[in-house]
Amino acid sequence: MANLVNAWKIIPINELSKVRKDDALEISMEQGRVFVGWGAIGNIVTGRIDDTDVMEIALKRAYPGGNNLNNGIRALMNFAYLVVPGDIVLIMGNTKSALCVIDGDYEYEDSTHFGMPEGYDHQRHISVISRDTREVERVESMCSGFDGSQYVTVRKSKYPVDPAVVRREK
Repeated sequence: MANLVNAWKIIPINELSKVRKDDALEISMEQGRVFVGWGAIGNIVTGRIDDTDVMEIALKRAYPGGNNLNNGIRALMNFAYLVVPGDIVLIMGNTKSALCVIDGDYEYEDSTHFGMPEGYDHQRHISVISRDTREVERVESMCSGFDGSQYVTVRKSKYPVDPAVVRREK
């Protein structure tokens, strides 16, 4: 039996940013990193933000009066603790998309050093499998949908996938 991995759909940037999703996707591809926002809360792992209640408190402190914090709780918990090296990630822009594999553990780095806007400091290293939108759509259909609203930044596939099939290996 094949070793199955999770697939994740990640939206690289929020609607309030001055950077377009497609531009953020290009930066991710150039830098070999996937970026997630809400950077003002600091490093999730070293800050011991390890459950949803603590995450909610951290987000409310960092973004008083902020909206979409429920998305942040779920996205950041997924990104820091559930996404693991070897998992497949679909990074979705507006008109472009990419199929990648997670290569590294959670990192907290200043996103402006990589050409991203300030605050996209939660990161993981990635390798690109395909930039072909049809390939991304093929893998997306294999996943049988993703948990949560389409607006959740980091969503897990309902079913694990075989990485050899994703990569079209024999």
